[in-house]
Amino acid sequence: MTSLAFLPDPFTAVQLLFINLVTDSLPAIAIGMEPDHPDVINQKPRRSTESILNRDAITQIGVEGLLIFLAVMASYLIGLKTSAGMATTMAFSTLTLSRLLHGFSQRGSKPVWELPFNKYSVYAFITGAILLAAILNIPAMQPIFDVKPMTVMQAGLVVLFSLASFAAVQLFKVFSSRSH
Repeated sequence: MTSLAFLPDPFTAVQLLFINLVTDSLPAIAIGMEPDHPDVINQKPRRSTESILNRDAITQIGVEGLLIFLAVMASYLIGLKTSAGMATTMAFSTLTLSRLLHGFSQRGSKPVWELPFNKYSVYAFITGAILLAAILNIPAMQPIFDVKPMTVMQAGLVVLFSLASFAAVQLFKVFSSRSH
């Protein structure tokens, strides 16, 4: 999207590698360790002719992706007012934190407060957040990941945008579950 708007690239290769490794692996392991849900036996199986990616699933993926995209772009554009390096740092941080929070959402189609507690999801989030904080705050890590030191206000915006996208996803789940 930034290329279409003739803006600098939002991520470096090492940032994309970090995002993919941390935000895909840690939540996936946590979900894999999810305890069995006792009501799963009462759910009707999907028809063998029905795709796993049905209209509801595609809508959910699209809406959640759009909400995270909007949070990342907001961070990027605000960071761009300082520098291209700050735009990259803020977008990288927002995407990483948003996707770590998204790991909680991926546990089911209901809002997170209606799902059973999974301590491994919490551990995955904390581990990913600590790794992100290390990259952002340890001076020796900053050039490796091509990030710039953020002010408290910039870091607060990253957290705010990440939490806003997470909250919007939860609201979407509330309203979409009422329509079924």
